[in-house]
Amino acid sequence: VTGYQDEAGQSACKAISNCSAGQYTAAAPTTTSDAICAQCTTSCAAKYYLTSAACSGTSTPTCQPCDSSCATCSSSTSCLTCPVTGHNLDINRRFCVNTCPAGQYTNQSNVLLPGACLYCVPPCETCINAAVCRSCVSGTFLTANRCNATCALPYYGNSTARACQLPRTCAASQYEAAPPSTTTDRECAAIRACDPGSFSSAEPTATSDRMCSACPSGTTDHDSNSTTACMPCGPGNYTTAGSAGPCTVCPVGFTDADKNASTACIPCPIGSYVPPASYGTCTAFLCAAGTSDADNDVSTPCSSCGHHPGLNVPPGAHGACSAYPCPANTTDADSDAATPCTLCGPGTTLTTAGLAGPCSSHLCPSGTVDLDGIPLSDCVVCPEGAYAPQGSSGSCSLYACAPGTIDADRSSATECVACVSASYQPLSGQTVCTTCHSTCGLSQFVAAACSPTMDTQCQNCSACSAGIAVNCTAIADTVCVAASGTASSST
Repeated sequence: VTGYQDEAGQSACKAISNCSAGQYTAAAPTTTSDAICAQCTTSCAAKYYLTSAACSGTSTPTCQPCDSSCATCSSSTSCLTCPVTGHNLDINRRFCVNTCPAGQYTNQSNVLLPGACLYCVPPCETCINAAVCRSCVSGTFLTANRCNATCALPYYGNSTARACQLPRTCAASQYEAAPPSTTTDRECAAIRACDPGSFSSAEPTATSDRMCSACPSGTTDHDSNSTTACMPCGPGNYTTAGSAGPCTVCPVGFTDADKNASTACIPCPIGSYVPPASYGTCTAFLCAAGTSDADNDVSTPCSSCGHHPGLNVPPGAHGACSAYPCPANTTDADSDAATPCTLCGPGTTLTTAGLAGPCSSHLCPSGTVDLDGIPLSDCVVCPEGAYAPQGSSGSCSLYACAPGTIDADRSSATECVACVSASYQPLSGQTVCTTCHSTCGLSQFVAAACSPTMDTQCQNCSACSAGIAVNCTAIADTVCVAASGTASSST
């Protein structure tokens, strides 16, 4: 369109108006209307920004809203200023924030970018301002609001906190396990408490732990208190190193043979009874003579064998009492199993084991003899013509009835009897007596009267050469006259 005419009946068109500087064509001309010019937008209200469009032709810059965090902005993504209270300008992202990002601080200066978030000065990692650090980058340490590569004593560099710190102080229950350095803290460790069964062999110091040692063998930590000495255990105990509580007694069946609580208790053999806490050699715990370890169990008391006559139960016996009979040839004379069996002499017979009673109760009976003098053999019955009293030994001939006596009942078990008056027996071992001659013959006299061992002795009467003084009689010889005229016996 090169012209327009807004009035009727005209013969020529009007010239279209040209917009002046600072204006733009708000409405294009038509054949009946002129172009409408308007002032270009040059400023915006608060929290709006002016677009960068050119003011020419039919276009003009426009006002667009800032981000809600901005007070003023240059675009929707770039704040220029922030609200006065509680907001900081993040110059990296160009937004207003309540708190500056890590590694930045709020600029309090009114000279350059007041309120803006500015970067901390390395090696600060976070800061309050350019001169006051809050934390440091790795490898540096905060001290007096600055970050340094090292710390001055007595401080050390805490690599976790990235700060210079005073070393920790160990508590009363701790000791210094490692001293501090410029890069490490003091290391504290709990002072050990000795376990039960041990004692404190060295008390702790500021730089050393308590030393604990096990109670040696033969002792015990009786009160579980490491500050007191280990208690020695007496005989009858076996206590290993590191023991706590009461001393450990030797169990039943065991003994502390060397009476040393540091050496092991030893088991005793059967034939013993070993109660708990025993000490001494096993022989001291043998079952006494007359008793037996009947069940072959050293943990149970020995059993008495006193109710079994005929036994000799030695010390240390085990099993049934009957396994210890007095051997043949002996007897349990006192019926006491604790005393030795008695060896009987000749004239006795003990052919079986387990006999009891005195030797006198085992004599060969009357009429018999212990032929070989050994009690292991049976007694032998003597023949008639003898008397073998109870307990006889040797040959039966030793017990033959003596001359003048006979075995009248023909039993060697009864005593020999003397020949009755007017009878005799000159031989031994006879059973009958012979009747003596009652008178002598003519011209004889009785020279010796009948006796139990001899018949009547008759002798011829003597003849006298010088004459007879007294004639021979039945009981006396002739008395002759001596040559001198006196009487004399012919004998």
